Amino acid sequence: MGQSLNEEQKSYLRNRLLCKRTSLRDLSADMALPGQSVNLQLADREISRQKEINDAILRLDTNTYGMCQECDAFIPFKRLQALPETRFCIDCEKSFEVENRLQTSGPDTSFLRGMRSYENKGY
Repeated sequence: MGQSLNEEQKSYLRNRLLCKRTSLRDLSADMALPGQSVNLQLADREISRQKEINDAILRLDTNTYGMCQECDAFIPFKRLQALPETRFCIDCEKSFEVENRLQTSGPDTSFLRGMRSYENKGY
């Protein structure tokens, strides 16, 4: 997988996280201007992103940044460049997405649609 981050990489990623946090704060301030209707879903998403960024900065401070929180593998630097707040390696992230998709969609019952219309016609 990946390897441990050097100090230059950590510094670069910390700056990226701080910039992201600042831009989210600016966006939050803009959303709170008087006379504007605030989209609560968007506000909740921004709060969640701010928490992810703050958590990533905390992981940098405690030397746990760049390690997958599921399998303890090093997260590749390229992935961290793209998503500096990520907590998981790509393999674990994909596993979570598959599990989440299965949980939210439930079993495939599309084959029953044809049977129901067949029964409704009295055959």
